[in-house]
Amino acid sequence: MLTGNRIRRYSYGLIATAGLCCLLLFNGLVACSPGTTGEVNTSTTPRPTPTKSLAGTVLYQSSWAGGLKVWQATAGWKLAGDYAQTDLGEHRMLTIPYRPTVANYALEFQLQVVEVPKDGGYFIVKADPQSSRDGFQSRILNLLDTKPHGYATHPLVETVIDPDMHQQANVNAQAFDYEPGSQWHTYRVEVSAEQTQFFADNVRISRASSAKTATLSNGPLRLDCGKAILRVKGFEVTAL
Repeated sequence: MLTGNRIRRYSYGLIATAGLCCLLLFNGLVACSPGTTGEVNTSTTPRPTPTKSLAGTVLYQSSWAGGLKVWQATAGWKLAGDYAQTDLGEHRMLTIPYRPTVANYALEFQLQVVEVPKDGGYFIVKADPQSSRDGFQSRILNLLDTKPHGYATHPLVETVIDPDMHQQANVNAQAFDYEPGSQWHTYRVEVSAEQTQFFADNVRISRASSAKTATLSNGPLRLDCGKAILRVKGFEVTAL
C-alpha cells in the first residue's frame, strides 16, 4: 500500500516522464521541418542549371581585312568599299573562311544584282557533300537582262540536295519563279538535321530534305556566281 509520500514521489515521476516525451517529440518535429538542422528536406535541394543552348549564337562574322586571299577567291572578284564584286565570268567563287562546328546552323549575307548583260546569270550557295553527309545547293538561276521577256519567263529559285541523283535524294524540294531586281536583298540558308531552307528578306523561297543522310554537310560553304555582276557583303554564320 502506497503512503502519501510515495504517492507524491510516484506522481512527480510520471509528470517528469511525460514532460521528457513531449520534449523529445517537439525536437523531432523541429528537426524535420524545412530550413532547420536535422533531416534534409529534398524539396528544397538545389538542382543543376540546364546547359544553355547555342541557338542564336553568332559563330562567324565576315571581314575583308585579310583581303580576298582568305576567302580563296577565284579570278574575277575585286573588293570595293564594304563589298566584294564579280566580273561577268562564270564560276566566280568565294569560300567562307569558317566551317560550322554545329549540325544546325544558318548562313546569312547580303547580295545585289548590279548588271545582267544577257540572260543566264546565277548565284549558288552550296555545301560540298561529305563521305557521310549529303551536301546542298540553294540557287537562283537564269537571271534576265533588262530587255522585255515573255510573261512566263522568270529567274528560278530552287534548293537541291547534292549529289542530286535525279531528285531521288530530295524530299519536299521546291522551285519557284523569283525576281531579285537590282536592290540589295538579305539571303539566308538554314540547315537543320537533314533539311535546308532558303530565305530572301525573311521569306522562305525554297527548301529541300535529304532522304539518305540524317545530317547535312557543314561545308566548306561557298558562293558560286556567274554571267552577271554581283555585289556581296555581310556574311554571318549563326547556330540554330
